[in-house]
Amino acid sequence: MKHALALFLAVLLMFVPMTYAQEGGHGGHEDVEDFCHNPTQTVVIGTAAEGKLFNVTEVKVDKGACVMIMFVNTQDAEHDLAVHFPNGTEYFGLHIVGNGTMQMKMINALMPNEDTVLPYWCTVEDHKEQGMTGEIIVGAGLTSAQERAPFVDIITAIFTMFMVMVWKKKQRLR
Repeated sequence: MKHALALFLAVLLMFVPMTYAQEGGHGGHEDVEDFCHNPTQTVVIGTAAEGKLFNVTEVKVDKGACVMIMFVNTQDAEHDLAVHFPNGTEYFGLHIVGNGTMQMKMINALMPNEDTVLPYWCTVEDHKEQGMTGEIIVGAGLTSAQERAPFVDIITAIFTMFMVMVWKKKQRLR
């Protein structure tokens, strides 16, 4: 019975930190436009002069900031801007069918209150595969500890299981 309890605790310790690391985000909001109403920062992402590319592939914003994201399409082609948030929400509302003149759409989005990276891309046809992608770096972005968190959690679980086995062996020797 003690062995089963120790094994259960070791497995539980392996999964709890991974689940906790994936929590966060925007409190379950479904619509990015509702995230905030008074922007403190502005980010402008546009189409490149030619090809299926954005003019910027990396923008930096503050943690917890209300950011106005402006998408500008100057091409005579259809493009959009989709953003993926840490809570799993993906926003696809910045869609522009280009006519060769400058067109713009914008949203206000509340950035996570943690260091992270929000990928963005164009969802039209194969534009993402052709390189029409980028990242919104929030705060310091992903730290090396966050990038290796699942690996660290597995090592923690293995160490915990080892310590349980050592403790169990000591109990038998008494």
